[in-house]
Amino acid sequence: MSESSWKEFWERGESYLRLAERGLSRPEKFNAEALYNIASMAIEGLFMGRFIAAGGLPRNHTLTDLVEFEREQAEMPAELSEGLLKMDGFQSLCSVELYSRRDMSREDLAGFVRLARATREYLAAKLDLNPTPAG
Repeated sequence: MSESSWKEFWERGESYLRLAERGLSRPEKFNAEALYNIASMAIEGLFMGRFIAAGGLPRNHTLTDLVEFEREQAEMPAELSEGLLKMDGFQSLCSVELYSRRDMSREDLAGFVRLARATREYLAAKLDLNPTPAG
């Protein structure tokens, strides 16, 4: 895929991340499920940008699938991967038979947005997107 393809996913992920960050302070506009899904879409977009740039794709797009595929490519910080796997446990919408949702607190939601930010930082370093200090 072209360089613009991975950048489109990356930019979409960053856009969802900004929306999730704004949504934290507006519970009247963003209920828990919406904010969870926006943070999840941010994480998915960022991972997909990284995977497309590297020339590979995971089997599926659950947070667990994204983490497992990334672990096949590189060593991931344990705190980040464990946090994403825990986050994935809050909703299971992909199977009618195994459908589940757990209640989420505002603290949980803030944690999901922190995980999305940490995902962005981790993957930006993998893509060499972090600016280097002038010196």
